[in-house]
Amino acid sequence: MTWTRHLLIAVAGLLGGLLPWPRSDAAESPETAAPAGPPAARQIEVLASQPVGRGSATTLRPVGRRPGDRSAELIIHFHGAVAAVRTAMERAGHGETVLVVTMPGLSTAYAKPFQNDPALFVKLLEQAWPAEQEPVEADRWQRITLSCFSAGYGAVREILRSPAADRVDGIVAADSIYAGVDREQPRRTVSPRDMAGFLAFARQAAAGQRVFVIAHSAQRTPYASTTETADFLLASLGLRRTRLNPDGDEPFARVSQCREGGLLVTGYSGESAEAHLNHLRILGRHWAEADDLRRGHGQSRREPDPAEGGREAQEGPRQSVPGP
Repeated sequence: MTWTRHLLIAVAGLLGGLLPWPRSDAAESPETAAPAGPPAARQIEVLASQPVGRGSATTLRPVGRRPGDRSAELIIHFHGAVAAVRTAMERAGHGETVLVVTMPGLSTAYAKPFQNDPALFVKLLEQAWPAEQEPVEADRWQRITLSCFSAGYGAVREILRSPAADRVDGIVAADSIYAGVDREQPRRTVSPRDMAGFLAFARQAAAGQRVFVIAHSAQRTPYASTTETADFLLASLGLRRTRLNPDGDEPFARVSQCREGGLLVTGYSGESAEAHLNHLRILGRHWAEADDLRRGHGQSRREPDPAEGGREAQEGPRQSVPGP
């Protein structure tokens, strides 16, 4: 793969996260469309945006819903056009508050505001609380999930390094965790330093203490790809993938999976920029997977479904794909 193609993929991830796409379901295969579920009971209202670093934070909320209606749950999603995230909410029938943070740039653009202001995460929690409800306190949120697509992982990584990291109940990474490569090693190796916070969180999730959903494409990158970082986490925890045999020749299909406690890692086919963008399109599915894991926290070790045994075969963590 040439550096030109890598550049095009990076630009596609950037623009795909910041620009909406035509809202046509006809062109989507069953794998790219959000899973069938209950229709959205309410329309989604877009509240006023506020500046964050060089970007903005916009609150989305189902019309008529207030955190007091049920438990106060918040998703903070990093990198994605407001229209795109709103569409994901509508398709999934998502009923909680979502704060969409967008920055003009790549992962560094998301990381720096949190490096410069260690209290920024708490400020975002306060911003998302409805102004008409008192008191406006970050502690009022009973469940907080960090969600990221593409470059958005830069913000999540910094939040996990902050004193307020223990406030995070779940993480949903939609083709979004990248890392540097340890050049001092004889073979291509993911930088452990870049992955330290994610590994600690994954260990807690595997023990059933948190929820961590990781979905990745098969894109190759000069830095550690989302496949390589997922493999790093699984290998570090001594976990194994289950290879899935998708029906037909879908260009975007689930091809591997590992579930342990509250940790779910799913590998998808596709090396193109379009395959990368599909993870934003099915963001609602990834959120629903996190909800399913929460409901199953009573079972820290899930046994394979016997009904699926004929379609799956065990395999160890895949070898890291070398860069160009």
